[in-house]
Amino acid sequence: MQNALIAFRIGIYTGKYTILRGMRYYEVLIGDMQFHGSSALTYCWEHELSIGSVVRIALRSRSVLGIVLREVPRPDFTVKPIAAIASNATVPVETLQLIEWLKSYYPAPFGSIIRQFLPPVTSFPKKTNHAEAHSQKDSWSKLPPLTIDQKQALTRIEATGPYLLHGITGSGKTRIYVELAQRTLVQGRSVIILTPEIGLTQHIAEQCSVLPYKSVVLHSRLTSARRRDLWYEILESKEPLIVIGPRSALFTPAHNVGLIIMDEAHDQAYKNDASPHYRTDRVAAVLANLHNAIFLPGTATPNIEDYYTFATKSRPIIKLDTLATADDKELVKQVVDMKDSSNFGRSRILSTPLLSVIEGALAKQEQTLLFLNRRGTASAILCNSCGWRAMCSHCDLPLTYHADIHSLQCHTCGRRSAAP
Repeated sequence: MQNALIAFRIGIYTGKYTILRGMRYYEVLIGDMQFHGSSALTYCWEHELSIGSVVRIALRSRSVLGIVLREVPRPDFTVKPIAAIASNATVPVETLQLIEWLKSYYPAPFGSIIRQFLPPVTSFPKKTNHAEAHSQKDSWSKLPPLTIDQKQALTRIEATGPYLLHGITGSGKTRIYVELAQRTLVQGRSVIILTPEIGLTQHIAEQCSVLPYKSVVLHSRLTSARRRDLWYEILESKEPLIVIGPRSALFTPAHNVGLIIMDEAHDQAYKNDASPHYRTDRVAAVLANLHNAIFLPGTATPNIEDYYTFATKSRPIIKLDTLATADDKELVKQVVDMKDSSNFGRSRILSTPLLSVIEGALAKQEQTLLFLNRRGTASAILCNSCGWRAMCSHCDLPLTYHADIHSLQCHTCGRRSAAP
């Protein structure tokens, strides 16, 4: 048998594959953007593999990753061997079910769908650096006490299923997230918290640092090798953990998920512009249903569609209408008529009342925040020669130029394009 196995392995490298007795055959989901097939491919391995094992296989002349779907009888055609097994741990069965749902719901190449569920590189980590549990020595003393509204909201979020958290800015939605995460982790179940941007990811991570559980923070600034290591860390974790990151955090191999939170649920960043073109809220709701978990989108400005869906399906809409921080100072409001030229004696841009208030704040060693009701660097792109104007092909509205990312964006439908 040993000589036959050696001959088989020699055949692998010479392109001649010999069918041997004792070989096992498996259908493998191919995670590669260049794979345009509609079903799994068959590979062989000399040992028994568990369903959901992550493997490295050859796709033509390229090395790619895949997920073992099922064991099958020996086919009547020559098959390639599996090159390597990534880990003894397997992806959750809910992951395989979510893959099947994505395939049936979104029209996209099968390989691009599977690719979402695998680490960014084909190499395996040399050593998994497991995240350390946070110390609880400062724990809850860092967090503000719960308000009456927050306590009432927590009492309504009990059973599994979707809930819409509609809270004004400053009402303490993050405080509710931490409480729900603590409740879920104590039950031995993992938590996924989604954020639309890196800044919010770090903020959520700091708030969750009081919890004595492992937390994994994902974002685009991590190297591919680091994201790979974190992916395998989540796969191999035997304890409940917190996964914090963008929409791609939904596809991490977290086991026994009990809570999925979608912060700033209205944000356009939750719509994936590349294939597969999925909506994060729908995918998150399906994943929560597969895990029998709580799904909680939270926002100060919920979409009309979401509001209508929750209302028609009689799902709880939890409102937070008061600020979480107690402050006895009354908010002073002053409206300045921008059309009255007498208000602009000192500056053509900033009004005299505004400058006076800023100077008063600086004299008290206080800071001033000016919010501009405008997105982007320029509201239009024009050609000086012919008068051409950059317009959205879908909405027929001017595209806004964003200099920081050098791109054009339509703030009506969310479409983006490269700047000319």
